Formats: sequence, structure tokens, C-alpha cells
Amino acid sequence: MNLEAKVSFEDRPSSEEKVQNIYLQTDAGVLDVLSSVTGVGDFEELKKNAISIPFFGQKCLVISLDDLIKSKSAMPRPKDKIVLEELLKIKKMKGLFPNPSLTIAKQFL
Repeated sequence: MNLEAKVSFEDRPSSEEKVQNIYLQTDAGVLDVLSSVTGVGDFEELKKNAISIPFFGQKCLVISLDDLIKSKSAMPRPKDKIVLEELLKIKKMKGLFPNPSLTIAKQFL
């Protein structure tokens, strides 16, 4: 991912090219828009377990914690293994909070 590349939405691939991943720089950080996720599968597979959150008055599907754990488990990079440890701790603590994804989402509404 090259965050220095400033590509306009006007610069899009030709109709023969297939866009796989889009990384959008936002005020809240980088937003990954992926066509598939390693260890989980394509959008249709991810959608089965996705969590729906309100986002600027719209419904937004985000990857489930379990699918994110599967993805990080399939990644060989050391930084993904560190994140995996954190996600497993979050999953263990999940019962302490009624719905943490909504709490996180509300800060962007």
C-alpha cells in the first residue's frame, strides 16, 4: 500500500482491468476496501458474518471479529501476529461489553 500515491477517483482502471483493493486515506485513518480477504474469502463469504453498523445515516457492513481473526491467522507477517494476539484478547473480553462495534461507530456519526 502506497499512501503517498495521490490518485484521483477520476483516474480509474480501464474496463478490462479489475480493481482488487482500494485504500482510502480518511481523517480517522486508512479505510481498506478489499475484494477478498486472505484466510476468509471474497465479499460474499465475508458478508455471511459481517456486522451491520450505522455510518453517517447508512448501513455499513464491516468484517466480523471472528473473520478478522481468521484473516490475521492466515497472514505470515510479524505485525499481523501481534494484531492477532490483540484480537484474541478482545474476543475473550467481548462478553464484558454489550456491543463494542456500535460504540466505536458512534464516534464517526
